[in-house]
Amino acid sequence: MAAAMDQLTVHTREDGDKFVCVWKVGRKQGMVFVSVEADVPEKAVVAELSAIHYLVEDIQLLGDNRSGANLTLTVSSSLIADIKSGKSQKSYLFPFAALLTTKFLDVPTSVSRDDSWVGEGARTRVRHLVVTEPMRVLLVVKGHGTIGVTKHGFDQFRTRLNNVSAVDAWKEMQRIAKAGMVSTREYQRGSRKLFHAESHWAFIVGEDGNLITAYSDLNPGKHVPQENDTRALR
Repeated sequence: MAAAMDQLTVHTREDGDKFVCVWKVGRKQGMVFVSVEADVPEKAVVAELSAIHYLVEDIQLLGDNRSGANLTLTVSSSLIADIKSGKSQKSYLFPFAALLTTKFLDVPTSVSRDDSWVGEGARTRVRHLVVTEPMRVLLVVKGHGTIGVTKHGFDQFRTRLNNVSAVDAWKEMQRIAKAGMVSTREYQRGSRKLFHAESHWAFIVGEDGNLITAYSDLNPGKHVPQENDTRALR
């Protein structure tokens, strides 16, 4: 039997100096009042991206440690869909879309401005969020701690896995992290190499705590040099 499909719908409107992001999953509804203090344009888009991240990762609206499997997403800004699909040139928004460009990359996403579904029940679940910087997709690595997963780092990992689906890539990344990794040595500019002995996977983590790249010593052919790789990996 196929797993049940969840649909997360989010609609955003401006309300004075805040944005009201109303959400729906099944019959359940709620609101997130978002204040965007980050100095960026397109604050409504930043508010909606941040609200989605907050609901999924912090509130765990869709369950604990949810991957993008068996999920569809409806957003109220076409720019969000363009960022997710790589069509947007507004690179300053990319860091705010970390969730949608990593483990939720393959989640089918549609755009709708319809808010006729919003009911009084939404006011029974109210949250408040202040956005001062992009929210991070976090991966807990046994033996090391928490690292951030950016679009670039995730793309690097998928490349080494022959471009498997985002869901499968995230599950494999979690499997390696849960098994445990050892910090073997310091790389350039304060970055560190985390190594998983059984699979020979190596994660290179930058000084900012974010994944820069990943590769496996067992299959060096999967390492495809890219512009932002550290020099030691080329």
